Amino acid sequence: MVNIKINNKNVIKLSYVRQINDNEPSVVYVYFFVNNDRYHKTTICYRKEKSQEWKPLFEKVINSFTITNLR
Repeated sequence: MVNIKINNKNVIKLSYVRQINDNEPSVVYVYFFVNNDRYHKTTICYRKEKSQEWKPLFEKVINSFTITNLR
């Protein structure tokens, strides 16, 4: 678990690799966006063997995520 910044907001990022039985391993990223008294969780997962294809795309997607405070 690490603290990072996305669009100038503090985000907690958790990552791990999971595998069930003989299936291909999957890479998992969980992002916790803190917003005052709430947090928003986004999970991204893809097969490890497809990392070259999916990782750049999902990095672009997660870096476009923004939180708007509406109160």
